[in-house]
Amino acid sequence: MVTLTESIAIRLSFQFLLVTMKILEAQSAQLVNYEVYQHLLELRKSEQALEPEKRPPRNLKTVVTELIEYLEAAPSPLGSKPYPYKDDTMSKLFFKLREFKLTKAEILMIVNLRPTKPESLNTIVEEFETRFPDEDVQQRIVDVIVEALGSPDGNAERQAMTDDANQARQDAQDAIDRGDDDHDMANGA
Repeated sequence: MVTLTESIAIRLSFQFLLVTMKILEAQSAQLVNYEVYQHLLELRKSEQALEPEKRPPRNLKTVVTELIEYLEAAPSPLGSKPYPYKDDTMSKLFFKLREFKLTKAEILMIVNLRPTKPESLNTIVEEFETRFPDEDVQQRIVDVIVEALGSPDGNAERQAMTDDANQARQDAQDAIDRGDDDHDMANGA
């Protein structure tokens, strides 16, 4: 999760060479991944319009590119095709979830993770079973989320999990081939 302060720092890094800015009042706010993603895309677009000597450092461009790739990868909601968010998606979701009296942090996590089962909400919503003991209410919350944010692309999620498992196997094999002691300790040997 990137805070507004961090987002401003990223933007300032891009604009540092263009303008000297003075922050009059520092503010902090929580942003959902979608807002961070949109901000980074805008920064990338504005950066491309700059003359080469006024562009940000290469390492900053690398961080921005990797963050965009991370946000676009499954199982992230931003990795789904068709794209689950539209301009009014967030306001519709907030309006529909209002009746459940969820905290801002819980709603932020819901938007970022897009849970599709009550079991998933149990890890996001504090005291979920106590606050929402009725299974019908739990399912209604999930239905509201799926209606607003859409269902995840199951094939993309399965492929991402397979890719992660294959990468973990390859990393473990590489560690064994190198005789890496850290691998042995991690596996309880």
